[in-house]
Amino acid sequence: MCMCQLDWSGTTCSTYVGMCNPICPSSCTGPSLEDCTVCVDTAFRSLETGLCECLPEYSGPDCSGYTGACPPRCRHCTSIHDCCECIDNAVLYDTRFDSITDYEATDPVHQQCICDEEWGGSECQHYTGDCWPTCLTCWGPAANQCTKCRQNAYRDQT
Repeated sequence: MCMCQLDWSGTTCSTYVGMCNPICPSSCTGPSLEDCTVCVDTAFRSLETGLCECLPEYSGPDCSGYTGACPPRCRHCTSIHDCCECIDNAVLYDTRFDSITDYEATDPVHQQCICDEEWGGSECQHYTGDCWPTCLTCWGPAANQCTKCRQNAYRDQT
């Protein structure tokens, strides 16, 4: 008696029931890249080879590794639109709920970075909040972040 090999079924053993290639995880007729019928969202079917290939800014066996530019104020991202970690003086903002999140996103879809309340500029590099009481101008809120002292005050260099 003949038996279907592992991952194959049907009366003629022609139906593949095993795992697909990572670049087409749910739509294939066999285990190899040539057997993909639908590519993941971050891949396309090449007109030359007929195979699924990663989009230019993605890499890895399932095209999930983003290698392109991150959105502004973002230190690490999963796409041009989705941030996982913000630069200094910025926080994650969830565009779905119109709210600020105070955690590192595990599902960064719709996450963008905005400057903290007292910071501004394209890289959140300009402090816009109140200075230490003896400071006239400053680059941050602490006593040692004065750029110019108030009248009758001096900068202690020690």
